[in-house]
Amino acid sequence: MQQVTGSAGRFTVYSDGSYSGPADYIAAGRQESALATFRTLDAHAPAGTSDGQLLAVALQTDFAAWQGMREFEALRSRS
Repeated sequence: MQQVTGSAGRFTVYSDGSYSGPADYIAAGRQESALATFRTLDAHAPAGTSDGQLLAVALQTDFAAWQGMREFEALRSRS
């Protein structure tokens, strides 16, 4: 069983670097966007914040933006 190194919202990061979260987001291949968020968070995080926790927050942040844009586009296509 993998040790959890961080979690935020709908994401969990494990000690081997893998993570779990919403399947549709993961299938969308947003890793580069989440990594850009990770780098920003890493530069400003309090000392001692684990990479696992930062990655979980980055994934959740990017997921929220991705999901919001999908909802916006769905609403726009209805009008």
